[in-house]
Amino acid sequence: MNEAVKHNLRRLAKLRLIMVAAAAAGYALIGIESSPWQQQITIYLCLLLLLVLGCVNYLHGRRPSPIPERLEMSASLFADVFLVAGLIYFSGGANNPFISYLLVPIVISAATLGWLITWMLCLLAITLYGVLLFFYQPLLSLDLQLHHMGLSLHITGMWLTFSISAIFIAYFVVDMALELFHQTQQNAGYREQLMQQEHIMMLANQAASTAHEIGTPLTSIQITINELIKWETDLSAESRQDLALIKEQIQLCKSKLQSLTQQHESNDRGAENIVEFIEQTLQQWLLLFPNGKYTWLKPMTRCEKQVQYPPVIAQAIVNLLQNAALANPAKAIELQVTFHSSGWQLSIYDQGQGNAQLISDNLMLAPKGPSNQGLGIGLILSRHSILQSGGKLQFKQRENLGVETQVTLPWDQTS
Repeated sequence: MNEAVKHNLRRLAKLRLIMVAAAAAGYALIGIESSPWQQQITIYLCLLLLLVLGCVNYLHGRRPSPIPERLEMSASLFADVFLVAGLIYFSGGANNPFISYLLVPIVISAATLGWLITWMLCLLAITLYGVLLFFYQPLLSLDLQLHHMGLSLHITGMWLTFSISAIFIAYFVVDMALELFHQTQQNAGYREQLMQQEHIMMLANQAASTAHEIGTPLTSIQITINELIKWETDLSAESRQDLALIKEQIQLCKSKLQSLTQQHESNDRGAENIVEFIEQTLQQWLLLFPNGKYTWLKPMTRCEKQVQYPPVIAQAIVNLLQNAALANPAKAIELQVTFHSSGWQLSIYDQGQGNAQLISDNLMLAPKGPSNQGLGIGLILSRHSILQSGGKLQFKQRENLGVETQVTLPWDQTS
């Protein structure tokens, strides 16, 4: 059952219970002992049915119910109108100031249900009010009070009923409308997430297509590098080291492309120690970006937990490490790893000019950073990969300079 409707059912139940208590107190005040016993039983029966209906609504608002939520809400409001009209029919008709309560179900419907149900309730209440003007069973105690006190008691009762109805509307109905507003915002968030998923799928398809296209040029470059290393004897030692590094990076790119075009391979990765996973990810970053530098803010402690993440998690962390490094290439980034019972957290501290709030606000579009070396989608894909694995990505402004990037991930089920 929808959470917003469950809240509204509980509120409706509380409102009805308060109304029953107020009506019972009113009947006790004016006294109905002088009325025929059949009339008294009918009044008590209507109050009892309203009480039972309130309890049923409250229970259904606390636990799952087989009844559709909108149907139960609509049926409850119609039942309120009929039972209140029946209660008024046996207690003086339109002379009973409690008749003003017929407005409350209409207002609740207008705030929570559609126009059709609201208009049906409105027409029903108007019709019943008109009928009660001419057809009703007099309440002897009420007639005696009106006879002795004139209209003062009736006017006072009407004021009291109006006051109670106004309080009900101001408190319960506004609360219901706010709940529906929050639900609408939540649905808008779901639609935005769906659009993001579609955008991610589009980027993934483009990446897979590009992987096929650049495979051949990479092979050609690799062959050329091998030929240079093999046949160019007059190369300096420094040049040979550079060529060897280029060869390693090309081989790494080819392996990444193969894993991208063969998605099923991602499921074959076994469990590994969390510390080894972090160290291998750092080595992968340094291999892709040899100029990267990092220091440990606090030494990483040993941990025996085993994790099994898809390869995209390591790639996401590499992207975040490189983004932090590019914020201020002249200075090393600082790292800190924290292990806790439900997962672990990697904190990346840079010393750049970035604004954490601006990065978070623009994350759905394209992250704006000080470097133009990226294509603007790495951060989007990194966030998506982390969220898909049950993790969290946050950015916090440092007190002095730079941004703290927090990557929080749960332990794998194999831990």
